[in-house]
Amino acid sequence: MTAAPPRCPACGSEQARAIGIRGTREHFGADPLTEPHTVCDVLRCGSCDLIYAHPLVPEMFALEVAHYSDPATYRAREEGGEAAMFARRLELIETYVQSGTLLDVGAGKGEFLEVATRRGWRAVGVEPSPGLAAYAGSSGAVVHQGTLDEVAALHGATFDVVTLNHVLEHVDRPRALLEAVRERLRPGGVVYVEVPNCDAMLLRLADAYFRARGLRWSSRLSPFHAPFHRYGYTKRSLRASLRACGFEVARARTFSGRDRGHRLHRSVVARLRDVAATLLDLFGERELLAVIARAA
Repeated sequence: MTAAPPRCPACGSEQARAIGIRGTREHFGADPLTEPHTVCDVLRCGSCDLIYAHPLVPEMFALEVAHYSDPATYRAREEGGEAAMFARRLELIETYVQSGTLLDVGAGKGEFLEVATRRGWRAVGVEPSPGLAAYAGSSGAVVHQGTLDEVAALHGATFDVVTLNHVLEHVDRPRALLEAVRERLRPGGVVYVEVPNCDAMLLRLADAYFRARGLRWSSRLSPFHAPFHRYGYTKRSLRASLRACGFEVARARTFSGRDRGHRLHRSVVARLRDVAATLLDLFGERELLAVIARAA
């Protein structure tokens, strides 16, 4: 693709370089006969290190809405491991804020809110998908349908903790969301942000494999298949985004993707991937990135 790259959505820089392409076929398990072949560049900002798709073509939005509309197919509870995973995340948060009020932005089906409530937090959430918000409410979680700016019940409300669990990579304007989150934090409060780690060793090896095969594919984003990431973050780019929005980073760490319930299926290839991921955990750059920050 030859279109000039846009300004970086995070820092405004025009110093971006293409690191590959991503489309409807550039992933394992895709149907090679799928038409049309929708494709975009994957760009990496030379200033703040944000990774982003260009252009964001209309086909992506319809696919994304469909993926996040059905509670029966979106991260089913039967996959297991999520309650324990969310409890570990809360334990990390509680090293900075022990208790109080918590707002979960992009609450999904409400699992994190349920765990937080059981641990004594006064927890509420917002979720743009009507289907997921309704499901969360039917399970007992307090979830308002809409975006953070749209929910009138939260206008003027402040919280001790705001969480963004795998949200920032999906939104149109991540910087605007972080600024809105900062306004919702009480003095001494923290934001917890978790995103896929685009510098994970597993992704680096996948890209090296593509290059060895003479392919221009990039594994760093999935704009045209689930989970439809518009932006990709590294430790450097996530720190930069938070600092630009008035936060002071207190801690950054990575987790294994299996810790989020990414249990692989029983095929031989999946088992080999599982073994490889276990070995790559030893290198430290794992598949999930979490940052805790305070309003500066």
